[in-house]
Amino acid sequence: MPRRDLVARRSPGRRWTRRIAGLLATVAMFAVGAAAASMILSPAEDEVAANTAPEKRAAKERRGGDPDERREVARAEAKGERRSGPTRKQRRQERAAVAEVRAAGYEPVELAAYRRAQTLRVLVGRPREGTTPGLKAFFFVRGRYIGNDALSSSMQLDVAAQRDREITLAYGLFVAGDRPCCPSGGEAEVRFRWTGGELRPRDEIPADLARKPLGVT
Repeated sequence: MPRRDLVARRSPGRRWTRRIAGLLATVAMFAVGAAAASMILSPAEDEVAANTAPEKRAAKERRGGDPDERREVARAEAKGERRSGPTRKQRRQERAAVAEVRAAGYEPVELAAYRRAQTLRVLVGRPREGTTPGLKAFFFVRGRYIGNDALSSSMQLDVAAQRDREITLAYGLFVAGDRPCCPSGGEAEVRFRWTGGELRPRDEIPADLARKPLGVT
């Protein structure tokens, strides 16, 4: 048994130093373990990219897609395919069509007959003051005026049907003794089609005497 006077007494400072060192070692071990666990549990970068790719695509679609897709949408809207309302160009073309009818001494009967999204468009005009009585159809290809249905006017004329390049007009037919208001000879429908180079009637246009009563020039 060693003598008490030969046993080295440990100072309180050394004991606290060892305790702190042990505590720091324990903390370091926990930190290393946590880092290893996070590496095991975290997905790889390529997996993260794969998972987020659909979200990025969805966000891109919400923004309207790439520039080429946005240009396609703009072109479709310019043709009236995606928009419910008219484009600025179509409104400008409609105003020009109305001005053309008025310059000829007529006033549009109704603007609803003018279909802005069609290739072939029409306005039926009634005479203004000082103009020969009777109605005329004014045809337009987009914004360009291409002519009338006939050289002379008709006392009763309506738009019966419309397609993109074909418009059907309905003429009231007069017989001897009819008053200008009331044709009794029935009705004749004539289809006018835009061929790409000219406006061509697909049916026979009634004669002047059938489209107006006697005594009306």
